[in-house]
Amino acid sequence: MPAYCPIQRKRGTVSVNIEVTVSNEERTLFTVNSFGADEYSITFYGFFRTAPIELSAEKAFLGAGRQLKTSLAKIDTYLSKEKAIMPKNPAGSIYDINSSDEIIIKHATNQPLKMGELVFAEKDDIKIKMIVHFPMLSISKCLLVKNADFPRLEKNMVIYRN
Repeated sequence: MPAYCPIQRKRGTVSVNIEVTVSNEERTLFTVNSFGADEYSITFYGFFRTAPIELSAEKAFLGAGRQLKTSLAKIDTYLSKEKAIMPKNPAGSIYDINSSDEIIIKHATNQPLKMGELVFAEKDDIKIKMIVHFPMLSISKCLLVKNADFPRLEKNMVIYRN
């Protein structure tokens, strides 16, 4: 029977490639690749002695993750600019204002608002956010998110889906 010799030098490189694709309903917006690699060396190799490989894999993943974080931050900035440029589809208009707890919205389309949906109106580049709490077929009752926005509301203001 041959003797087992624990001295087995192993050298290698752990590499990690992460690919993220950002899409909307129409097309692919971005594909981001990030790569991380780290070398390892083991003198006494065994099934239970894989710590150097695991540490190298961790370093490779961290390197790829840092690259990905930087790329995704740039994408987030781009998407927020693109969202600001996109045309907004009106969800309706303010029909009546009874109090900050009851703002009645008349729907613009045949797609009624849903309970819990966040909608907003804009005045002087400030978003006035409301939550739908009682939807009906042609109108919905909403609550203001911030009561301080109540004086800014006016009848016939256009309401948008968030």
